[in-house]
Amino acid sequence: MNKNKLITGHLLSMLTVVLFVGMMLAGCSSGGTDSDPGPDPDPDPGPQATTFDSGNITPGTSYSFTFNSEEAIDYICTLHSGMNGSITVEDGADISGEFTITIENFSFNPANVTIAPGTEITWVNNDDVAHTATSN
Repeated sequence: MNKNKLITGHLLSMLTVVLFVGMMLAGCSSGGTDSDPGPDPDPDPGPQATTFDSGNITPGTSYSFTFNSEEAIDYICTLHSGMNGSITVEDGADISGEFTITIENFSFNPANVTIAPGTEITWVNNDDVAHTATSN
């Protein structure tokens, strides 16, 4: 019994595949023909935005993240609505190297900051409850 079957040159609108133990499905297309293969199965998503998630920053602890790409990033505390800030990363910014954002009285201080690429920001929790610093 030939386990290898190849379907080419057909536009498939519906395909039922039955596999028996030991058989393997080697390839499948959702559409197209030999001359028109259909949509790119692995399109280039382009540049990816920076994401970070501190998890819970408990009282008296900190979380650090280094920002390398020029972009604007909004962030929040996922535990407390209304706590938010933004980080703008751009060449020539006055702040570079290391920078600290404190968490006090249910707010980020400063809430908005502009930094140079390669800057490490550390969020320090000076409140009595846990907070997060999470990009959104």
